[in-house]
This record gives sequence, structure tokens and C-alpha cells, in this order.
Amino acid sequence: MAVLAKVSKPAIGPQWNVIKDLPSGGAASVEGVTLLSEAGTTAVTLADGSYNGQMALLVNNGASGAKTVTPANQLGLSSVAIANTKSCLFVWVDDGTSAGWAAVGVNA
Repeated sequence: MAVLAKVSKPAIGPQWNVIKDLPSGGAASVEGVTLLSEAGTTAVTLADGSYNGQMALLVNNGASGAKTVTPANQLGLSSVAIANTKSCLFVWVDDGTSAGWAAVGVNA
């Protein structure tokens, strides 16, 4: 098994100690944990990552309704609908040819 590219920074860093709350639709944090806490159905965007291996965890802890997350650039899925009390982990992948968020660990 060949390694295509090394992770340029540690995947788990101090930013995981901070939980950011996104009370309304808009832009999610590209690092660490973002709580999607608005009730009802909401559209959320995820900006491009800044280094290979960067992770963003989005958790829908709103009162109700799915949160649809659309990365600016994605690998695979174009968007993910995260049901209430569910989550999705995104990893930024850049192999030098293409770059985007890969949805891994989808619990949506």
C-alpha cells in the first residue's frame, strides 16, 4: 500500500478542545467541533480546508430538522443531510491534483 501524501499537520490538535456553536444557518467552522443548534431545517456551508488531513466535525443538536451541509469543494458527496442528534466528520484531502472535503464517519 503506497502513501500518496503525508498529512502536513497533526490531524488532532488544540482546536478540538473548543466547541463552536452555530445557532443559525451559515458557515460552519472548518476546524474542530461545530454544534448546529438551530431548530428546523437549515442549510450550512463548509469553506475549504487549509491543510491536508484537517478535520471538521458537525453535530446536529437542534430541536428538530435536518441540517444540510454543503462543502465549497467536496470529494464524493455534494452535500450531507445530518438528522437531529446525528453527526458527520469531514476530512480535507489535497493530493496535489484535486482537493476537497471527504465525508467520513457519516452518522446522518
